Amino acid sequence: MNSEKLANYAPSHFKFSPDDSYLTYLHTASHQMARQLWVVDIREGSSLQPRQVLAPPSNGGDTEENLSLDEKLRRERQRAYAVGITTYAWGVGEKILVPLQGSLYVQDGIEGPLRRVYDAHGGSPGGGTGEVKYHDARAEADGGMEE
Repeated sequence: MNSEKLANYAPSHFKFSPDDSYLTYLHTASHQMARQLWVVDIREGSSLQPRQVLAPPSNGGDTEENLSLDEKLRRERQRAYAVGITTYAWGVGEKILVPLQGSLYVQDGIEGPLRRVYDAHGGSPGGGTGEVKYHDARAEADGGMEE
């Protein structure tokens, strides 16, 4: 195993929740390449025990088998070997935003269910078919959302 792949096992993408109660980060369990979102409750008196926040969505998240050729080539150019959740952002109102396979998922706080709010493959957010308009949603540095 080369050092670039080994670096993907280390926790990364550390972020504080908007209210500074939680520290979230991406990490892989059991030295697998599939990253998951983990959280540590950093409030005074908490146990500081990490726990996984998000489970992969029903389609399995980003895996080598379901990435498009363009995405595989982009990831190869960036030397990004990890799969699963590779990026996320905290949004307004304790929402966690997670892009997977071009779709956008949102979780309301660390206890809420993961739900798809934008489907890049043409289906409606609820999973049916229908027209989905393109929205460019970004989390701003101050925790707000820009559309």
